[in-house]
Amino acid sequence: MLESMNKKTVLVSGVGGPAGINIIRLLKAKSEYDIELIGCDIDNHAAGRNFVDEFLLCPRVSDEVAYEQWLRKITDERAIDLFIPTVDEELVPLSKFINSINGFTPLSPTQTLEIAADKLASYKFMAEHLSQYAPNYITLSEWTEDWGQDEQFFIKPRFGRGARGCRLVDRSELIWLKSQNPITEDVIVMENLPGAEFTVDAYITKGGELAYLIPRERIGLAGGISIKGRTANNAAIIEATKLLFDKLSLRGPVCVQWKLDKNNQLKFIEINPRLSGGLMISVSSGIDPIEAFWSDMHGLPTVLQSWREVTVVGHFDYKEIII
Repeated sequence: MLESMNKKTVLVSGVGGPAGINIIRLLKAKSEYDIELIGCDIDNHAAGRNFVDEFLLCPRVSDEVAYEQWLRKITDERAIDLFIPTVDEELVPLSKFINSINGFTPLSPTQTLEIAADKLASYKFMAEHLSQYAPNYITLSEWTEDWGQDEQFFIKPRFGRGARGCRLVDRSELIWLKSQNPITEDVIVMENLPGAEFTVDAYITKGGELAYLIPRERIGLAGGISIKGRTANNAAIIEATKLLFDKLSLRGPVCVQWKLDKNNQLKFIEINPRLSGGLMISVSSGIDPIEAFWSDMHGLPTVLQSWREVTVVGHFDYKEIII
């Protein structure tokens, strides 16, 4: 456990979403730290505003100029020590001016963030560097009726987050979709992966060291977010994730999704260089994301955190139901 240090001001974005709410709850629980906690969101009624010391309404990141000007102003005026971004859409724009704003922001390089944000680019990266884990995929514009041996396929948008636009389709529906969208590359067609799904929560320090790495099986989802899960000391998933981290330059919090195919072979689904919405399941097993942020911010030696296998079937008011 880290000793109390001088008071720090922490800014967390996206406090209306699961990742933002989770991390501010964890920060508020750190009574041994002297923290002024500021949360921001584009929604003035964001649920997380009830857990922070100060709430700020921020511009949409789609207006990149306004977003940059606002963030520069806030980090300077509030003397922000640590900024934790939790919104996918802000990561790439933020990375382009991150070195010129106040405070420490653990964030992956722009090139890595662009690969992660574009699922087609992610699959191409895996096919080139870690082909043993790359799923079979093709864009809808390239798809023909003789592609794939199965009668069911999984489609997803090239850009997006959560479960929006992701679904299982049969061959006849795919033929119809292709007739409606003959030239789009914004829809990806994948082999159906019917096996168990896993998320890995990890934190990589600015020095490139692992503060924690914990796989968990996703056994219950709501809107693409894990609400039930079990942490799993799965050597194959741990090895695959470390190999990915060796190939792709990453910093700060990261979550990676994997799935088993019909032959129980591990396949890559996506990588998100941010906190996960199901982080509290991993926290229930013993990891401490706040200690990882704090140690990284202060340049303290990295100690790989230990954890245990648990099954979490729900979490309410920061008290998890563990079986």
